[in-house]
Amino acid sequence: MSIKQLSENHIYQFITYVMLYNKLSNTITASLYWNFAGWYHQWKHGKQLRNHGLKLDPFAYHSIDPSDINYFSGRTGIKDRSDIGKIMSGDWDKRPPQSGGGYIQKSDIRKFENNLVYESFHDHFKKGVPWSETNLIQFVHDEIDRGNRCWACTSRTDVQERCKRFDELYKTINENGYKTKRELLGINIDGRIVKLDKSIQRYGKSTEHITRTGSNPVRGFVGIKTNEILVDVGRNGEILFVDGVHRLCIAKLLDLEEIPVTILVRHSDWIRKLQQAVNSTETLDHSDYRHLYSN
Repeated sequence: MSIKQLSENHIYQFITYVMLYNKLSNTITASLYWNFAGWYHQWKHGKQLRNHGLKLDPFAYHSIDPSDINYFSGRTGIKDRSDIGKIMSGDWDKRPPQSGGGYIQKSDIRKFENNLVYESFHDHFKKGVPWSETNLIQFVHDEIDRGNRCWACTSRTDVQERCKRFDELYKTINENGYKTKRELLGINIDGRIVKLDKSIQRYGKSTEHITRTGSNPVRGFVGIKTNEILVDVGRNGEILFVDGVHRLCIAKLLDLEEIPVTILVRHSDWIRKLQQAVNSTETLDHSDYRHLYSN
């Protein structure tokens, strides 16, 4: 990253902090920021979709049944948020994931529920297995003992604290329902009016704040919208998992009917199917199709 890019990033973070996270941030500053940033990034990342005649908001939340997310995307550079809104051809929707990060196992490595995280979450939350006895935590402990950073942890104490946060997250979602990061940050949208919940701490490094927003204390429009369960859409409209493994595990284990997800990349064959549906009387039972007619 160049010095110019670093400078621009710092300026953008400062503006975001002042408009959304500062104690003096209010409805006026939040509305100005959210509407302008939303317009700009929708224009920037929606070019390919518009060029194909599809009025789809690349940052829209799509309500998806967690049980419909069964396979990993095999796309290269899978977690690059800048890919949002892109259309890609190729066999990436049929390939195994490019890197499992040590969390994928068994013969069918494409299947989400063969993931080590899911198996261990299932054992802990459904069977009452202590975290320390799950395969995931044993794997993480082994890596840390070798001197490696693993699961965002560098010590067994870190691992214990992270497990506690997932216990809290599971309890919170079970009692209060699944919420988007925007909702957790107390950023409430009513048309073009953006109201900030003053009872919520949006900026800080407490455990509560980390569970709300992840490790980056200042997230702008893109950071908030893409800090969700992320998916790709395959050639036949199938929803393929990209990121947000812990939240998807919990949503599946709680048998939630719907969760909000953000779509990163769509397969070019799927785009053609959408175009055909738009230009005919055909209807598709798919979130993309419903969003086309909700705009």
